[in-house]
Amino acid sequence: MQRVRIGDLCSYAKGLSIPRDRTNPDKDVAYLHYGDLYKKYDFRLNLDVVWDDIIKIDSNERYKPEQVLYDGDIVFTLTSESVDDLGHSALIINKNNLPLVSGMETTVLHIIDKGRCLPSYLNYVFQSTWFRQVLRQYVTGMKVYRVHPRDLMDIEVPLPDLSRQHEICNLLNPISDCIDVNTKINDYLVHFGQLIFNRYQKNAFIMCTVGDLSEEIICGKTPSTSVRSYYGSDIPFITIPDMHNHPVITKTERMLSKEGAESQLKKIVPRHSVCVSCIATPGLVSITTEASQTNQQINSIICKQNVSPFYIYYLMNSLKSTIINLGSGGSATLNLNKTQFSSIPICIIGDNELKSINLILEPVFNYIEHNNRIIHRLIELRNIILTRLIS
Repeated sequence: MQRVRIGDLCSYAKGLSIPRDRTNPDKDVAYLHYGDLYKKYDFRLNLDVVWDDIIKIDSNERYKPEQVLYDGDIVFTLTSESVDDLGHSALIINKNNLPLVSGMETTVLHIIDKGRCLPSYLNYVFQSTWFRQVLRQYVTGMKVYRVHPRDLMDIEVPLPDLSRQHEICNLLNPISDCIDVNTKINDYLVHFGQLIFNRYQKNAFIMCTVGDLSEEIICGKTPSTSVRSYYGSDIPFITIPDMHNHPVITKTERMLSKEGAESQLKKIVPRHSVCVSCIATPGLVSITTEASQTNQQINSIICKQNVSPFYIYYLMNSLKSTIINLGSGGSATLNLNKTQFSSIPICIIGDNELKSINLILEPVFNYIEHNNRIIHRLIELRNIILTRLIS
C-alpha cells in the first residue's frame, strides 16, 4: 500500500470570516461555522437533511469560489483552545449542489481526483487515532493552538487502490450509520426533556440563587503538567471540548492519576454533577456519569439531595444569556468566578414538582447515558477496523 501526501490528493482553502450576528437560518446561503463542526456536524454533514436548521448568510456576501463546499469536500478545524480538540473533520454530502460556504477558522479540502481517492475513505483516515497523533506533531501556539494547512498538506496517508477504498467504506459505513441513528435518538431525548422542563417551569414561583440549590459548587483547576501525561490512568478529566454537544458526559480520553488528582487538583465531582462552562466558551452545560475532575473553565454544581440534577441541567441552559452578561463584563472574553456564579438569581418550582419532574427526566438521561456508551463502543470498533484495514 502506497503512502501519499495529502497535498498531492487535495487542494486547500481557508474559510470565509462572517460574524455570527450576520447569520440566520432564514437567509439564502448555508454557512458552516467552525463551532458547529464541534457541536453538530463532527464526521459528516448531509446538507439536504440539515438545510432548515443550519445557519445561513446573504447571497450578496463576498466569498471566493474555493470557499464553496461541494459534494465530497472535507472541512477541517485546525484552530482550537485545546490540543485534544484539534483536527475535527466533516465530509460534505451535497448531492443537489445547494449553496454552502465554509466559515471562519475552517480549512476546506477539495479532492483533486475522486477516481484516485474516495472522499469518504480519506475522511475515515482523518477520523483515526493514528492521524490525530500525527497531526499533533505540527501543533503550534500557547493559549490558542493551531496547525497550519501547509503542514497538513505534507502529511502522508495510506492510499490503497480504489476497489480497496470502496471495500473499506462499505465495511465502515453501517457502523457510522448506527452512530448517526443513536446520536439522533439522543437529540430527540434531550428535546423531549426540554419540553417537559418548559411545562413544569412555567409554574415556577420560588425565588432563590444557584448557591441555594447546591450542596457545593466546585471550581476546577488545571494541573501544572500536561493532561496528556496522565493518559491511561483512572480518573476522568473533563475539559470544555468534552461538553460540546454532549449533555451527558459518559467518557473522556483525558485521564488523571490519583496522585495527580490529590496533589494538583481540587475535589472530585461526583456522578450527576452539573458542569457549566464559565470561561471562554459560554454556557455549555453537561451532566457527569461518573466521578471526575474538571479544569478551571468549569464550575460544577453538586445538587442538594432534594434537587433533581436533570432539572438543574435545563435550568442552567435557560440561564445562558445571564451567564454571558455576568461573566463578560463588557469584554469579548467570558470570566465568571465562583462567587458570581453562586449568586445568579433563579426562579424554581416547588418540592413536589421537583420530585415529579425527576421521575420523568431521570430515565431519559439514563437512556442517553446508555446510548452514549454504545456510540463510544461503535467509534472504537470503527477505529480498530480502520487501523487494521489500512495497516
